[in-house]
Amino acid sequence: MRSFLFILVICLPGFLGVPVEYSHVESTAGKGLINCALCNSIISDIFLGFQNGQTDEEISAGIGQRCETLNLYNFKVCNGTAAIAMPTIRYIYSLGVIEGNICGMLLQTENCGFSDPGVLEWSVAPSSVPKPPVTEPALPPTGSPTLKVLHLSDIHWDPEYLEGSNAVCGDPLCCRASSGEVVNATDAAGYWGDRRDCDLPWRTVEKAVAHMAQQHPVPYVKKRIGAWRIKNRYKNQAELLAFASVDIL
Repeated sequence: MRSFLFILVICLPGFLGVPVEYSHVESTAGKGLINCALCNSIISDIFLGFQNGQTDEEISAGIGQRCETLNLYNFKVCNGTAAIAMPTIRYIYSLGVIEGNICGMLLQTENCGFSDPGVLEWSVAPSSVPKPPVTEPALPPTGSPTLKVLHLSDIHWDPEYLEGSNAVCGDPLCCRASSGEVVNATDAAGYWGDRRDCDLPWRTVEKAVAHMAQQHPVPYVKKRIGAWRIKNRYKNQAELLAFASVDIL
């Protein structure tokens, strides 16, 4: 959600050029009126770029330049974020989804409206095959052996975390060697991690799992770790979030 709102702010200068039918976006609660209007402005500008034959790279670069001009993030972060989202937006465009309906689907928590809600109505014909009878499974006998499983999710391990690096770099993710100079001592990343815009070092993950195992002995641990990796894309380094599932017996 944060990344999409970030792109909303990037496209703020184009808000005044939003077509009338998209600028007045109904919001049942009223709270998301500005975000919805900005979202529609972005989609309108991007679709116009598609219609004019602009490539994903050209549109992403334009967003990146606007973002950097507004001093939101550097060009690498801005362009990389837009470049990651652009193929998805182009795919939506290729399906013929009505422009004014997209933000109502993307920003559901903002209560955005739809310019043509009728096209979203659909029905599914019931199957001619009858449903099989429902058989309730039998409960295991009292005293049957049990298995305790510890499931960890969204740990956000950063393999590039560096103690003492800049934790207030201004980028979406800091605490790395590439995060710039540490101006104040209080800006330095801690040994076990940092509560600011940083993910965790591996030692913190290891210690946390070891503590859990000691306090709550379990024979099976399933971890789903969010790890950052660098991928060269459009001659820029875009930050991508990759997930690795690790089963430990």
